[in-house]
Amino acid sequence: MNFLSLIFGIVFGILAYLLFISSHRESQHSEFLRTGKQVIMAICIIFAIAGLWGGFVGNQTNSHIQNENTDSRSMTDYQQLGQKLNKKQVKPENDNAYYVDKDDNKARYFTNENDIITAIKYNYMPDPMNTTSVQGKLKELLNDDNLKYGNDKVNEDDTTLDEDNYNVYAPKQKKWYHISMQKNDDNKVSTFSIWQGKDSDAE
Repeated sequence: MNFLSLIFGIVFGILAYLLFISSHRESQHSEFLRTGKQVIMAICIIFAIAGLWGGFVGNQTNSHIQNENTDSRSMTDYQQLGQKLNKKQVKPENDNAYYVDKDDNKARYFTNENDIITAIKYNYMPDPMNTTSVQGKLKELLNDDNLKYGNDKVNEDDTTLDEDNYNVYAPKQKKWYHISMQKNDDNKVSTFSIWQGKDSDAE
């Protein structure tokens, strides 16, 4: 629709230009005809501006909305701890011991008898990643871009996950979580898990 608005504006712009040229070629004896062309030209200019405005502004608005929707989806694709599992977005695995996210088969949800998500496990294998990747993924899994690490709530950007267990505070939800990482000999993370609440043994 925005593309059609642009075409609409361009066509009327060309018509306005042709009428402008034509009206200035009329002799003094054709004043009525020239005036008529000028009126039509003015109308064409209005339609041209409207079409171009609708095309450009509409495209920018749609692009902005799409970007917002994309950002929103990227932060909320994963189901949240403490909420009821939406089984339309997962597939059961391993005799229903856990569920796998349909969009990201590395994310696994564990639930209680009421289908409330009690834990999320993320499996990087066969490609273990560094702890910086874990921090980025946690932002997505917890739907919070300002996570704080440790009992003293250190900023995510100032934190290096040297240990295997950490308490994490999510300001957006105003909740504590704790994570446990399984690392290989190169200190790369193969899997990590998240639960609600604080762990007294975690950093």
